[in-house]
Amino acid sequence: MKIRMIGWLAAALLSMPILANAQKSCAVSPPGNGNLGNCPGSLSSGSSCSVSCNTGYTLVGSVTSCTNGNLTATQTCAANACAVSAPANGSRGTCASVISSGSSCEFTCNSGFILTGSATSCSAGVLTAQSCQAGGSGNGGDSDGPLPLWALGALGAGLLGIASRRLKKAA
Repeated sequence: MKIRMIGWLAAALLSMPILANAQKSCAVSPPGNGNLGNCPGSLSSGSSCSVSCNTGYTLVGSVTSCTNGNLTATQTCAANACAVSAPANGSRGTCASVISSGSSCEFTCNSGFILTGSATSCSAGVLTAQSCQAGGSGNGGDSDGPLPLWALGALGAGLLGIASRRLKKAA
């Protein structure tokens, strides 16, 4: 009878809400491109905290919260976009006034200017922009730049042929 009574008492105690639903904490990890901010590595149930983001990233979400072992609200870090202005002596071309991180576009140069740089791009709020330099006919395609090697070879062969004919006539 005593054993039954102890078993019944243990079952009753374990079924009580306080013992059956013991509050669990939550493990908190830093977000990608961020750090824990004021969050501890283990957040108590019923608590909230805020993570921080690296330079070039913006915090998304209001808080990180824990309820009985489950993160019920989390925050992330999103890469910043870049504002784009037209280059001197050109226009934005295919570029919008704001481009998202990881994207790229092409400027267009006015006539008499040549486009320098492979592309205008954005990376976490940092813009890498092309420019328009004097010396071209515009749009970055046509310029009076250096001759390709094959053209130099053909030019050299032609000049040698002319020189050899003149030497034969002079002799």
